[in-house]
Amino acid sequence: MPSLQDAKFSFLASQEEPQMIFDWVDVEQRGRLSLEEFSSGLRTLFGSSLSTQRLRRRRPLPARVSVATSFPALEEADAEEREAFLALMGQLGTSHTLPEQAELWQLWGKLRQEEPQLAGNLEAFLARVSGRLQEVRADREALELTLRKRDSDHHREVRRLYEEMQQQISREKRQLQAESDSRGLALSSQMQEVLEAKEQEVQKLAEGQREVSDRDVQTPPRRGVPDSDTHLDGPALRAP
Repeated sequence: MPSLQDAKFSFLASQEEPQMIFDWVDVEQRGRLSLEEFSSGLRTLFGSSLSTQRLRRRRPLPARVSVATSFPALEEADAEEREAFLALMGQLGTSHTLPEQAELWQLWGKLRQEEPQLAGNLEAFLARVSGRLQEVRADREALELTLRKRDSDHHREVRRLYEEMQQQISREKRQLQAESDSRGLALSSQMQEVLEAKEQEVQKLAEGQREVSDRDVQTPPRRGVPDSDTHLDGPALRAP
């Protein structure tokens, strides 16, 4: 992997300035950085108040500059100066809170006052880096869009399978209910037939009993059997 420590920055004015920028970004002081680590280090360097404080500790003010010189606040600065700073922030494509932006403004202003040549070269360098950052951001947004679409497709597929399962369950319920009703009707019809057969049998027995009773009533008394009230007349007895 190529080392950024050995890279040639033709747009910088002196040979010391690349080493100075590299030292600012190489927080762990390993002496070698990949392009991704270098870009991340630049974003961290200009994206947090802790980094600006670290930069101030590692890069003390030259002795020839008066520390008492104060840089105006962003809202009080010259319009051209303020526009240049905001343009730089826009190139970086970063969003900062007001306190962070104020600290970046103070740092940027001090660089322009104390070492204007370095500040100008740094702007050119950051402008080049910002192009790469925008490409990375575009790739990230494309990946996020793909993931959201995939997630949406997954939810639609799960919803479709759920609806198909619900429809299948409903069809099976209706089928089971129909079969149950059919069996119930068949059983009811069978029981009705049995009851009707029993009723017919009872009716036949009743009719047979009535016929027997009718025959008993209509049968005449048998001949040769004297009636208890019948008197037998013998031969007439004649008087002597």
